[in-house]
Formats: sequence, C-alpha cells, structure tokens
Amino acid sequence: MKVIATDSFFTKGFSHEVCEDYALHGDNYIVVCDGCSSSPMSDVGARLVALAIIQIIETHASRLNGMDHFLTALQVKLQNLKDQYSSFPQTMFDTTFLVAFKIDNMITIMGRGDGEIILHDTLDKWRHYHLSYASNAPYYLSYDLDKDRESIYRDKFGSGGVDIQVSDLTIGEEKDRYTRVSFKLSSNEYSFSAIDKIILSSDGAGSFVTPKDSEFGIPIHTVLQNVADFKNLTGSFLKRRMHRVVKENKSQGFDHYDDLGVAAMILEYGENDE
Repeated sequence: MKVIATDSFFTKGFSHEVCEDYALHGDNYIVVCDGCSSSPMSDVGARLVALAIIQIIETHASRLNGMDHFLTALQVKLQNLKDQYSSFPQTMFDTTFLVAFKIDNMITIMGRGDGEIILHDTLDKWRHYHLSYASNAPYYLSYDLDKDRESIYRDKFGSGGVDIQVSDLTIGEEKDRYTRVSFKLSSNEYSFSAIDKIILSSDGAGSFVTPKDSEFGIPIHTVLQNVADFKNLTGSFLKRRMHRVVKENKSQGFDHYDDLGVAAMILEYGENDE
C-alpha cells in the first residue's frame, strides 16, 4: 500500500485582491488552508499554518494520539508563530485547514472550519463531505490562542458545531444526511482498502458564478465532479485538471469570486493489503 500521487493548486478569486487560500502536498500528505478575507494578512497566516501542519506531520505524526494530540501540537506551533510575528496583526492566523496524511496503513483526515472533502472508494463510489457553519462564520484556529476572541465568538454564535452534509457525488444527490461535530476539530481514519482517492478543497469550489449575477452559479457537486475527472495521474495532474476546469467554466461565463485551494492524494494497495 502506498501513495502514488499527490498534487495541490490554489488561485485568487475575482473579488479578492490577494489569494488567502493556500495548498501544499508532499509524499504522504495534502493540506489546504483558507484565510479569512476580512482579516489583514491572513494570506500570510494561511501559509504559515500550512507549514506548521506539515512540520507536525513530519516530526510527530507517528506519535500522534488522535485529534487532541494533533490540536495541542498545532496550538504550540501557532503560539510560537504569534510570538515570532508579534508586530503583525494577530488576526493573520484567522484560517481554516483541511489535512490528510498517511501513517503506516491508515489515512487520517482532520479539519478545522469549513471546506470540502471528497473521497473515492474501491467500489467506485464518490462521497462529498460539505463542512459549513449556519452562521457562515467558521471557528478559526487563532481563537484557541485568544480567550477574548473565543468568548466573543461563543457569545455571538453559540457553541454549536460545524454542519457536515454528506452527498453521493457519483449521482449528484443534493444531500443524504447531516452530522454535527464539535467546531474545534473533526477527524476520520480510513483503511487503504476502502479509500483510493482523496480531494480536499476550500469552500471556493462553490463560488463559480456569472460576474454580473452572483445568484446564478454552478452547483458545487457539478464543480467537484469535474475536478475529480482526472485524465491521468502523471506530474502535476491536479494543477492541469484545475486549469482546465477554471478555463471551461470561464468559457461558459462562470468565474469563481472566492479564492480556490485544492489538494489531491491518490492511493494504491496490493492484493494482500487489508
């Protein structure tokens, strides 16, 4: 069992001055971060958070003991970053993240905030996990390190969790079921025999609209179906696919107003793998 391909892609939305999304990939991981557009320098913060996550994976992953351990390690990294960049706006770390990484024979998927998780299994079935907040205000990593901001968030939006809408992407159903989890962190582990493709995306995948009429857009499940339609897995397979998707949508009069960050991991396992 092994990871045979990873790739990542990010680009600016037409309504933004800079791209606050960031995506990275390595031999055994993919990461997508989405900085808050109203928080100064969150484009820088998203990049720093992505690098911090990678450092944790590379140095601590084999010793991580579930979600809480990962979150504690990330909080330590973020506090160090805040201290190091104390002269910069501390809201720069207002960012969500999604990460998937391989350790031994397991894939772990973790996230904080909103976004999209797309999984393909060995039965050729695609599942789409749409993570969102009814308030449209994700709980950011930076709130963990600022009790005043965390308190303000709780007073305004309560302590409800992130909504996870699970859809069958293969047939494009609008929804199958809803789940609600703690807004701090969600995690799932999948054996390689069950999952062979993982795509992580920021919520920008759902922002393809006609620039003159933002109410008229492409359904997110249609966008994600097109993203997942890889022609081959050589080289920068995801970047090629994303450039094609964006180009084809523009030719039909649709463009994404929000930044777009995407990462993909392709898995392969042998006959003896469980």
